Amino acid sequence: MTTELLDAEHRRITRAKQVQPIKRIAIPRHDAIKGQLSAAFQAVIDGKAEAQEIPPDDWRSKFEANERMRRIQLLFSKSNAPRRQLELTSPDRSGEWGRVESRMIKKLGSGFLIALIGVRGCGKTQLAVELMRLETKRLREARYVTALEFFLKLRASYRKNASASEAEVLDDYARPSLLVIDEIARRGETDFENNFLFGLIDRRYRDVSDTIIISNQERAEFCTSIGPSLSSRMQETGGIIECAWQSYRE
Repeated sequence: MTTELLDAEHRRITRAKQVQPIKRIAIPRHDAIKGQLSAAFQAVIDGKAEAQEIPPDDWRSKFEANERMRRIQLLFSKSNAPRRQLELTSPDRSGEWGRVESRMIKKLGSGFLIALIGVRGCGKTQLAVELMRLETKRLREARYVTALEFFLKLRASYRKNASASEAEVLDDYARPSLLVIDEIARRGETDFENNFLFGLIDRRYRDVSDTIIISNQERAEFCTSIGPSLSSRMQETGGIIECAWQSYRE
């Protein structure tokens, strides 16, 4: 070995003995704890604190909890749930309303088709929104739409410069694991509307996706409105729930 190589090896060994490696600090990439960890790291650099290992499970659990909350908030922000129902965070569950909610929760994920019908103001939409809350907490997509909004989007797909095609609109509403269609009676009941409503609900039925239909109609009128095929699918998977308790608006 040459003199130059011997000198280089000597210098390398000497530096290795002089330099003491700082213990690694695990810094997760997450805004919720980024500042705290950055401050701890800076304190080590400034010599104000000793380097310490951060227990992996400590930051991992915080990261996972924050990531879960972020995903829930994202799902719910895209749900189109009505603001009025969202603002009621603790509905009264002591009466029949609460018992109906419990029955519906037990069927979540079974591919049910349930109709909530009856008097105005008895909390039918609130029931649906509470199930949407639970669905998003389970990290599954939920969507709310009125019948009018659905048909307006379908008709908009026929415009020359439409942002979505008819098939894409149907795909959009077929995708969520829970779909709520409100104000089902407020439609023209034309062949166009009836055919597309049946097509959407039947597709969700075949895909084993949960669907809630809301109407202020009485049972006989509602069954005539949606037709025997959808009525039959309801009886098989979920049924028609008559919300006959007193209106909360009175």
